[in-house]
Amino acid sequence: MINVSSYNEGRKRKNKMYSFVINGYNEYKNKYSFLRKPKNVVHMENNNFDMDRLSLLKNLEEESKIITEGEGWDKTHPLLEIKDLHAIEIEGEKEILKGINLEIYLGEKHTIMGRNGSGKSTLAKVIAGHPYYKITKGIIKYKGLDLINLPVNVRSLCGIFLAFQYPVELPMVKNNEFLRAALNSHRRHRNEEEISVSEFNLMMIEEIKKVGLSSEFLDRPVNYGFSGGEKKRNEILQMLILKPTFCILDETDSGLDVDSFKLTSNVITNFSNDNNSFLIVTHYKKLLELLKPNFIHIMHQGKIIESGDFSLVDKIENKGYSQFLKE
Repeated sequence: MINVSSYNEGRKRKNKMYSFVINGYNEYKNKYSFLRKPKNVVHMENNNFDMDRLSLLKNLEEESKIITEGEGWDKTHPLLEIKDLHAIEIEGEKEILKGINLEIYLGEKHTIMGRNGSGKSTLAKVIAGHPYYKITKGIIKYKGLDLINLPVNVRSLCGIFLAFQYPVELPMVKNNEFLRAALNSHRRHRNEEEISVSEFNLMMIEEIKKVGLSSEFLDRPVNYGFSGGEKKRNEILQMLILKPTFCILDETDSGLDVDSFKLTSNVITNFSNDNNSFLIVTHYKKLLELLKPNFIHIMHQGKIIESGDFSLVDKIENKGYSQFLKE
């Protein structure tokens, strides 16, 4: 018998996620028209931006440009800085994150581990700006900017990328259109010329091979009819195209067969360098053996209760998470 309450809750969550992704796509597709107003003119009636968000804009004398780096920030400062972060679910107001503290510098790979329901995926989504959650206390800074007030599209332009644990299907949007729109949004922000359809298709011949997908996947709707592993590889393809500075991988290794697992791990390893950072959510030691993270963090009931090096993974393998819980 179907539990109606659970079914309805699942549909609400799916609709929230769908809206999160498709809204991002629409912002890409609209070419940030709200940032391209005539000189000294900002139309407020069709936008939800308040004064805090307007403060993110500069150079209104010409074409507006989003600020993606705080004044005085450089590589000697944390790329991501989280202090005493608390967050709740919008529906039900249940507190999920209960005081997260974390610093990540450029060139570092950090891993979040923990039991199911400990808040790992919630942390990933909160950093990315998912509308299902609300921050009630604490600080998140990215490149010295207050991340809390930045909308999703701006976080993307700042270089933040989230590979979903459960990638959403967009049945009305072609994969190649989605990817090219996203890429051109970033190119416009960098004052680069938009890439044409022919140039994009030529580039994708090599890029899509890296994740083990055939070119036919570009002509199909985003993730529609894809297997679980194909969806995960399509997420990694987006990462390769956008070249983010901060990559959040939420259980990217789940649902992959042996060959796809090795291929995806190699792609991530080759992409990683001193100019980007990773936050990896996983349950599996095998992925971490390949990616070699600098730090391991263990979450429990919305908090990071232990941090250390790779030796923590071996301890978890041997004795589980209970050894880290304080009575």
